[in-house]
Amino acid sequence: MFGAMHISISVNCLPGKVYEFTSNPEKLLKWAAGLLHLHRGF
Repeated sequence: MFGAMHISISVNCLPGKVYEFTSNPEKLLKWAAGLLHLHRGF
């Protein structure tokens, strides 16, 4: 079975603005690009 890893970062931005940015599929590669790199490292 695969384990889970929690990754978080703090940003100085209103939650609504963060949601607006991260829920836009066109922005996915901008905010999630590092996740694949982290996954491959483990």
